[in-house]
Amino acid sequence: MLERLLARGVSVVLDATNLKEIHRRPLYRIAEEQGARLVLVQVKAPPEVIRGRLDARSFQGRSGNPWDQSEAGHDVYEKMSEEAEPIQREHLVVDTSAEIGRAVEEILRELRKVTR
Repeated sequence: MLERLLARGVSVVLDATNLKEIHRRPLYRIAEEQGARLVLVQVKAPPEVIRGRLDARSFQGRSGNPWDQSEAGHDVYEKMSEEAEPIQREHLVVDTSAEIGRAVEEILRELRKVTR
């Protein structure tokens, strides 16, 4: 679907974990083949912040925030953290434990550079 949308000139935001470089490579290829500007954003937070968010999520259960529905808990977070590989390409890093307004502005600046 990503490839078809880009081929039509549609800008796309893909929200995916993609912890391993081998899983990111097809995205790189698609963007290159379609002549699309690829802006990679790594979203991070300190482990204690993430654990607090996971605790809050499990405490709220399914009646909590409808935008934050996930079965992932501490065990999934720990496993994913162990498997994460560094991003090999230029990318932006956003720390979501702090105010993210500046980071969003930087992402928007990068996106404005898009020329098709």
